[in-house]
Amino acid sequence: MNLILFGCPFHPLPVCNCVKGKALQEDRERELAEKRARILRLYVDGLMDDELKQASFQNFEQRAGTENGLKIAKMFVEKFEEQDAGLYFFGPVGNGKSHLAASIHHQLLRRGYASVFLNVNLLFRRLKSTFGSNSQKTDFDYIRAAMNCEILTQAQRLF
Repeated sequence: MNLILFGCPFHPLPVCNCVKGKALQEDRERELAEKRARILRLYVDGLMDDELKQASFQNFEQRAGTENGLKIAKMFVEKFEEQDAGLYFFGPVGNGKSHLAASIHHQLLRRGYASVFLNVNLLFRRLKSTFGSNSQKTDFDYIRAAMNCEILTQAQRLF
């Protein structure tokens, strides 16, 4: 291949597939790191109440019937790379669904994933604060970040 670069002939050296593959992988990893950084800047500590900011598998209070939920949540984190579906907790109020969801969120953040935790009520307040204000962030910024993260954890308390 003959190229002209700055008016001079340039003959690039052939590159083997292993070097090309490594360069492509590095590009993908850099793009993913940039995406994660953008998302995490917006949702610095997620949209969760103070109690859930401290949630972990270790401080989960097991109640009758919650043993499987804890086991499944831990397995979900351990095998996150292999997951092709999400996880949905349901049940009566006070069984620890939000706690387990926040624990998953914290674990995946520690492992470097762009995990976003949203409390719907707090999200609506945050979105409302962007209207007609001098906020640097728009409602669309929050929505786009939630749509582009690797895992979205949502908690909603019905009144």
